[in-house]
Amino acid sequence: MKFNIKRPFDYVKYFIFFINLLISFFFAFFSKKPQKRIILFGHQLDGNILDLYKENKSFKHDIYYLSFSYEDYKDNTKERHLYVYSFKDVLRIVNSRIFIASHGIPFHTLFNLFTGIKFINIGHGIYNVVDKENPILPEKYYHSFWLPTKFEKDIREKYYKQKVPNYKVTGWLRNENLTKNYSQDSLKNKYNLTETVGLFAPSAVHNYKNNNKESFYYRNIDFLELLDEVSTNLDVKTIFKPHYNNYQYNEIEEDVLHCINNSKNLIYFKDIQITELNELLTVSDFLITDYSSVFVDYLLLQRPILFVDVPTRWAGYELTEYLINENISITKTFDAFKKSFNNIFKNDAERLNLNKFCNKVYGSIVQEDTVNNYKSDIADLLEEQVSEI
Repeated sequence: MKFNIKRPFDYVKYFIFFINLLISFFFAFFSKKPQKRIILFGHQLDGNILDLYKENKSFKHDIYYLSFSYEDYKDNTKERHLYVYSFKDVLRIVNSRIFIASHGIPFHTLFNLFTGIKFINIGHGIYNVVDKENPILPEKYYHSFWLPTKFEKDIREKYYKQKVPNYKVTGWLRNENLTKNYSQDSLKNKYNLTETVGLFAPSAVHNYKNNNKESFYYRNIDFLELLDEVSTNLDVKTIFKPHYNNYQYNEIEEDVLHCINNSKNLIYFKDIQITELNELLTVSDFLITDYSSVFVDYLLLQRPILFVDVPTRWAGYELTEYLINENISITKTFDAFKKSFNNIFKNDAERLNLNKFCNKVYGSIVQEDTVNNYKSDIADLLEEQVSEI
């Protein structure tokens, strides 16, 4: 769950969690040594967090997920979910050995002060954009920070102008599973998608003002109508998957949903009930995106990607080498978009460039050994044998 300063109930949840923590710290002081337990935490159970959660049988530590959402918790009461309102569950957290998060950890300083838990950031997004005016190093709060590639590590350290000792290039589990655990044919049958499938997955949008008729923002109805037109002409079903921040914490705009619902060939992702991002990536035959980091995952599928020009959502942020390089071509006008869309499967030069860039990004990282890399790093942090993890 992401804390929302505009939601009063979020303050209540965090206060109750805080009280449960304080009491748990007291009881934990008199308890035995920490249990062989790994706690997972993130805005929601997805990405690397979800894939590691599914690997429970591969570990000798029990893996639990901490939820701030009662709706999420009550639907998984028979699973390994913990809830912040439960003192018993919070005590389990405090008596754990490893805490793995994809985002910031509530009361992280208190955890460090009163427990011996080792904290790991499992990774969520890449440095596709950076704030060069105000560099912050959140990695210092973690004992280890897992990265997908050396390419990513180099960009981060270039940005911070220093080596970061707790960076560990482990690969990302969601990337490994994307390439070996999903079948496009099976997913197309499952979701009754018989046509060629496109995926439009843009980055988050804040404070949108439609002062440009040829804007590629998803909130621009003119662009959605163009996307429907070119999709219909090529008999393509294009799935629209907005950024998590836009559909989870705010309702997608009514005019956007109205346009999609009344289109011929656009589909809102919730209407076909695909919940996992890896499934959306696998079921699609090509991707349309802006500067969203989703394209780096998609590179592994070696399918066409059409990039559109959208300004970063925060002032002072700049694109990094992920997008500013000789292999990435960004479409800037509607006419150019039509041409690129119509030739999406014919442009061999673009495909070759993307494959070259994929090799540059992933290098020698073997997308088959991530769990063992995770285990090895946890063993180092706990100063134990890998066989005990």
